[in-house]
Amino acid sequence: MSQEETIVVRRAASVATIELNDPPYNRLSMALIDALEKTVDEIDHDEKVRAVILRGAGDTNFSVGADIREFGAAAADRGVQSFIEQRLRVIRSIETMSKPVVCAIRGACLGGGLEIALACHSGSARAAQRSACPRSSSAWCPRGEGRSA
Repeated sequence: MSQEETIVVRRAASVATIELNDPPYNRLSMALIDALEKTVDEIDHDEKVRAVILRGAGDTNFSVGADIREFGAAAADRGVQSFIEQRLRVIRSIETMSKPVVCAIRGACLGGGLEIALACHSGSARAAQRSACPRSSSAWCPRGEGRSA
């Protein structure tokens, strides 16, 4: 999937909807994180946008977190540390966005997906939604700095 396809932005009046576009799981691939970083910056500087909705594509999951299929050779090219640093920049960009960001959660919201959801200013979840940080059982620290709901 190309970088352009990993994020879909829809605008209606003064609201921009950012959609993580890798259904049904909406994994946080390196290409998706690249595109999300660029999109958040563009929307933050767009004076026509007054509010943002962040959601996962499809009808089943917000995001299951990092695309661990990339943690092998692809991650070695760029470096896992570089990927983590970029993900943290994206989270901080969402947290400090000048417009309110609402996260629309349905289905699984796991790991890095949960971290992104927690960075939003507000959230809405369906009854069938479930959240977890699987790394807590593998000695990974959420966000590399600690984060709690």
